[in-house]
Formats: sequence, structure tokens, C-alpha cells
Amino acid sequence: MQFRNPIVHLSIALAAFFANHSLSADIMIGATGSYTALTASQEYGGYTRGLSGFDDAVTVHAGSGSLFLQSTPNPIIPHIYFAPYFDLSTLQIDTSEAFLRANTAEAGMGLYFATGNLYRGDVGFFLGLVAGARIARLEGEFNFGRSTLYEAYLNFGEPGGLDHIDVLSYSRLQNGNMSDERRTRYLLLKSGAISRADYIVADIILARKVDLKQLQLLALLGNDLNNIHKYYMLDNEATEKTDVFYGEAPIIEIGYMRNNILIKYKAGLPVIYKPGKNSMSIETHSLTLGVYFTI
Repeated sequence: MQFRNPIVHLSIALAAFFANHSLSADIMIGATGSYTALTASQEYGGYTRGLSGFDDAVTVHAGSGSLFLQSTPNPIIPHIYFAPYFDLSTLQIDTSEAFLRANTAEAGMGLYFATGNLYRGDVGFFLGLVAGARIARLEGEFNFGRSTLYEAYLNFGEPGGLDHIDVLSYSRLQNGNMSDERRTRYLLLKSGAISRADYIVADIILARKVDLKQLQLLALLGNDLNNIHKYYMLDNEATEKTDVFYGEAPIIEIGYMRNNILIKYKAGLPVIYKPGKNSMSIETHSLTLGVYFTI
């Protein structure tokens, strides 16, 4: 599976604290390359159990580049310092087999332990414990989240004799996945500019994910084009969702900063997140390599 990376990733840390007038803070300017992975699941096994082991887990990951501007750490004592934390990222899978986009924002404050003498501007190896908050917007194919109107419509036996295309379109509108292309296609159908068959074929083949095996199975079972579209879109509509999740973000950072080199591994521990009425778990990992200079 290939991963396209239309990444917008900006990681900025700003720390400008002065313990007393005898200390002066240098400014560090640098560039980094990062690899980040986010895993989501409905299951949860605590901080110590990774989410990738659960059957419903979905992972998005990508590489990115960023610039950072930071003051040299201001120590509490020679080997301990505080620093704020802020991160924005967009990770995405977009293939004919799967689509998922995760936009996340994190902010918090970290307590860091360093091997170097911070009063001399030397960090060395460091361990950081960050207490923060995260908000994540998931969009795409995932088998958890809120139920859709279209699911309820088919599960209750198509009440009222409504056209499944009308219900599907309204469900997409309510669920946040009524794209401009889908809206235009639906309006062309209702105005008579395209036929029902043309609409159905376009709706299937222009979907982000095309499951040929499911289409073949529905055809082999003797379904006509209308029913193929009706039941094929049930799976798509059940998994294609947009939702926002939020909660705490406990993060552990381990790294090295010395001689104009920065190496950092960051683990966002698995945590349960809640929107309005559902919950899910999110876990993140990233590796950062960079260079910097001080002014």
C-alpha cells in the first residue's frame, strides 16, 4: 500500500524563561525531519498496551519537515527544566483501498531531566514528561464512531418507501462527507441532467475506496444495479465518517541535544478520547532528527 503525504506539519516550541539577571538565554534556530504515526482503535488496554494489537486498529503515518525556534532551556536546577509544548500535524492514507486523514493539535507543559549542565547551555541526553491536551479530527474509512442515518434507514427496512439515494445523500450531509462532487452529482440527478444509472455508476467508481470483491459478490447474488448501489454504499457509509475527539495527551520524550544535533523520540501514550457520545483511543509515536545553531 502506498502512502501519499500532502503533509502540513509544524512543530514549534517556544521557551523563554529567565531564572535571574545573571543568566542569558541563547536562541536556537533549526530544521528537522520527522516521522510520525497515529493509531486509533475502539479498544483500550491502558497506558502500557499498544493499540496496534487490537483487530480494529487503524494507523496513519507519514514523514514531514519543520522549522523550530526555541530558547536554550532555562534550568530550575542544573539538570532539570520546564518547557511548553505545541504541535500540529496532518497524517493521511489515500489509496483506492483505504482513506483516512487525521488532523491533530497538541499543547501542554513538559518537565525535562538532562544529563548536561543546563547553566552552561549543555543539554545532552534528556527525558521529558509532558502533560497536555489533544484534539483530533478523523475523516475517512474507519470502523468505529457514530452510526449514520443511512444505516438506520436500511436496518429498519426502508421505512416510508423513501428513495435510498435521497436518504444516502441526506445522511452524507449530516455526517460531514457530502463533498462538492457528490452534491453536484446529486443535483444533476434530481434535475434530470443525468440518468439514475449514470449517477449510480459514477457514485461507485468515483468513491475514495472501491471494493471490487464486494461489487462482484453483490452482482453474483443477482442484485440489479439499484440494489448493488444500495447495499454497497451501506458499508461505505458505515465506515466513512468525520468526527472530532479530544482529551488528555500524556507524552514521553527521550532525546539528545548537543553539538548542533537534535535527536528525539516522542511517544503519546494510549488514551481514551470522547466527542459528544462515543469514545475511541489514540496513540502516537514520532522520531525527529534535526540540526540547529544558536544566536
